[in-house]
Amino acid sequence: MAFTPKQQNWRWYANNAAEPSTALADENAAPVVLVGTAIIRLRLTIAETGGTAGSGAVTLQYSLDGTNFTTLGSAVQWNYANGAATEGNTVTGFLTTDADTYGLYHENGTRSESWTLSTSRELDFAIVPVALPLTLGTVYFRAAIGGTAVPLNSGEAYPTITLTPPELAVSKANLYSVLNVPVGVVVSKANLYSVLAGVIHLHVSKANLYAVIQDASPTGPTQAQLMRHGTWFGSGVKQRMWWAK
Repeated sequence: MAFTPKQQNWRWYANNAAEPSTALADENAAPVVLVGTAIIRLRLTIAETGGTAGSGAVTLQYSLDGTNFTTLGSAVQWNYANGAATEGNTVTGFLTTDADTYGLYHENGTRSESWTLSTSRELDFAIVPVALPLTLGTVYFRAAIGGTAVPLNSGEAYPTITLTPPELAVSKANLYSVLNVPVGVVVSKANLYSVLAGVIHLHVSKANLYAVIQDASPTGPTQAQLMRHGTWFGSGVKQRMWWAK
C-alpha cells in the first residue's frame, strides 16, 4: 500500500514553554479562545496507516465550516507564529495519548516530517489569529503533507477551537481608548452607531450600555422626566430609555 497518513488525537496548549504544560482544554476538546489571544499551540498525532514509509512538508489549514479549508498565512485569519520552542527541533514529550514517535515543532509551513511504517508521530504547531476581521464561532484545523490534506482516522474529529470576543469594560471615561475612536471624532447619543460602524466585536451588555451613552444617574430618569412612547427629557433634549428592570 501507499503512504497513508491519518489525523488522530489532538490537544491545545498555551505557549508557556518550549514544551508546553498549560492545557487549554482536555484532549480532543475545543477550548474557548478570545479574540486578541496571543500564540496558542496545537499538539496533533498523525499516524501512518498504510504500512509504508513516507515524508513531506507539513502545513496547517483552517476552516470555518469544517468543509472548506484555507492554508495558514499572513493574509488570512490564522497564521504560523514564533512560539517558545525552536522551529524544527524535536518535541520532548508526548502530550497526546496515542502517539509513539516524537515529531517536530512547526512555526511555518515548510518543515518536512518523515514517518516510518505504522508509526504515530506527535507534531507541535504554533499559531496565532491575525489582526484581521475574525469570524467568531467554531474554527476547524487539519494538516496537509506535501500539499495533500490528511484525512481523519476512523472515529476521529478535526481539532477545533471556539473563538469568542472578550467583554469590554466600557465606560464614559474610557470609551475613546477602548474603541480606538479616531482623534477629533466626538461620540454622542446621536452618532454612536455611525462611529462604531467600523468597530469589530464590540460587546455591549445591558449592564454597561446605560453608563456608556447617558449622562444621567444609572437609576434612570425621574418620574418628572417620563413621557409617553418610551422617551424622556434630559438636558432639554428628548431622550430614549436605555435601562431595564
